[in-house]
Amino acid sequence: MALDPQVAAHYGGRKQENVLGVLPIEQIRAAVDQIYNDENPTVEVGEVRDFRIPGGESGKASGLKMPADEPGMTCNNEIPVRLYRPLDSAHTLDSAHAPDRAQSGDISRRSQDRANAQAFPIILYFHGGAFMIHNIASHDSICRRLARDCKCLVLSVGYRLAPEHPYPAAMEDAWAVLNWVSAHASELGVDPEKICTAGDSSGANICAALNWFSMDHGGPQIAAQFLYYGTYGSVPIEESPTVAAYGNGDYVLPREMLLAARKFYAGDIDEKMAAEQQAHEVVSQNRKSSGQISVDSSQIGMNGGQIGMNGGQIGMNGGQIGMNGGQIGMNGGQIGMNGG
Repeated sequence: MALDPQVAAHYGGRKQENVLGVLPIEQIRAAVDQIYNDENPTVEVGEVRDFRIPGGESGKASGLKMPADEPGMTCNNEIPVRLYRPLDSAHTLDSAHAPDRAQSGDISRRSQDRANAQAFPIILYFHGGAFMIHNIASHDSICRRLARDCKCLVLSVGYRLAPEHPYPAAMEDAWAVLNWVSAHASELGVDPEKICTAGDSSGANICAALNWFSMDHGGPQIAAQFLYYGTYGSVPIEESPTVAAYGNGDYVLPREMLLAARKFYAGDIDEKMAAEQQAHEVVSQNRKSSGQISVDSSQIGMNGGQIGMNGGQIGMNGGQIGMNGGQIGMNGGQIGMNGG
């Protein structure tokens, strides 16, 4: 499939090169900021407010450690966010009571004035940038447009970036923000049943993962998600037809930079996935050689019964059928075979 003519014209003569590992990441970010950061906002909204909210612990390689998992825990980082309100919002913050760091008491002092006001949907926006570049300022225009056109609140999240903060730091921040917004919905003037997420590229990846994570861990329900050209890992970079066709630097990021970005963010993910696949194959082979057939926990049950081979059991309503020492039973009854 050929590139759209407008896209091709945009990238024509702007061949991208892999500068990761050649230039310091700080220098790369500074150069990108000069190109993409919005310094002269042109989209009018009702209010824009920068502040910080508590974050989660980092460096938990064995799994995510979130504020909701341990009430009252001390967080070791704060997450910068920018809140946009639409023009018709009646929830403009009083600058005298809106510090640059959001504390529960600070928010609560404004809750009485918001109690009877209209509750708005909110979009939590996670910017793109290969998990390494861009920030709140680079995506200011799109967040303003979302607030204006969707007539909702938008909270742009400045999550931590790799390589200084590899996975799961970004996910920790996303989870902390989702829980914080849910807990402070009334104070913010947010409808708690209309919390949405949006993001582009790596930000879309964070949104998709956050949605699954929240469902699996009983977190706040996400009403909708808007994913723009996300990277989800369903097709490895090495096997992607699109990367093969356009990964020479003529379109967005070159192949080598995509691979480097994945390494910086996910570390030795390839080695881990390969090890897990190898372990799965070994277990499957062992089960076949030992004559065992299993589903999940190696048991199939009906009302508490079990099916097995060579010592397994078939049960109905608590009854069991066994081979070589097993038992046959229905409704608790048993018939023994070979000593059963």
